[in-house]
Amino acid sequence: MGFGLGSGIDLEIMGGAGLLFLTNLVAIVASAFLVFALVGMRYTVVETLTLESPGGEHPVRNPLDGPPARTRIVGGKLRWRVLMILILLASIAVPLRRALFVVASETSAREAVQNELKRLLPPDAIVSQQVSLGNHDIVIRLISTAPVSESKVAEVRRDLKLKTGRDVDISVDAIASRSELSVLMERLARPTSAISKEGTVGDAQEDLLKKVRAAILEIWPSSDAPIQDFNLVVGAAGVQIDIRYNAALDLGEVPIHMVLQNLRTRLGMPDLTLKTERMQPAPGSGDVTWKPKVQ
Repeated sequence: MGFGLGSGIDLEIMGGAGLLFLTNLVAIVASAFLVFALVGMRYTVVETLTLESPGGEHPVRNPLDGPPARTRIVGGKLRWRVLMILILLASIAVPLRRALFVVASETSAREAVQNELKRLLPPDAIVSQQVSLGNHDIVIRLISTAPVSESKVAEVRRDLKLKTGRDVDISVDAIASRSELSVLMERLARPTSAISKEGTVGDAQEDLLKKVRAAILEIWPSSDAPIQDFNLVVGAAGVQIDIRYNAALDLGEVPIHMVLQNLRTRLGMPDLTLKTERMQPAPGSGDVTWKPKVQ
């Protein structure tokens, strides 16, 4: 509850923690009451009162001498204690049932999602998956090494909606191969270099061309998609790199985005844009040709 309070008074976290606390408290009280009842401890406090003797004295009575003249049960009757336990159990029954229903529903929905994903793609083809379960919707984001047809995605979406009763959004991004993603991640982790700003305008342009060329050749997955040619466009709106590559399949948004982010970091150009175009493989493709163009 303190964590929920420190997180900006998150009532959902505080309510769940409070329910857990009350559940434990009631369970401890109820089990302790049951144990005490089984061993014969029906009352907690018994006050012994002695009658005044004829001589006006008030002797202190020893409980071992015999039954007291009068006793008063301070703790209350057994039936009232049973009633208090039942009231405590009833007070947590409704919210606890609702919480358990939510957990059971989420578990069932996740199981249904995993079963449908096995139908959609083989497990070894899934590079990454993100599943977000809401109260009324399910959002699934997949990165796969195998392409999936739209008809199959629509079929899985329809089946999941029937099984869970929630709206389903599925997106699948395909990449050329798993090794390509590993190579890109390794190259992204390498140290970057900054662009020198010294020299004349011509020197700066030449230096820029060299650094862009070196950066592209360094991070581009040439083994899976060799570059056919690329252009460098420098204008008032910024710098844009146009790359045409040979590949049987599109690299996909994820590798292209990773290449772009790495280029921006290496070249120190946060506004750099990248445009790619896939070409059908042809004999002799893979030779890199510079076509720089300054606007």
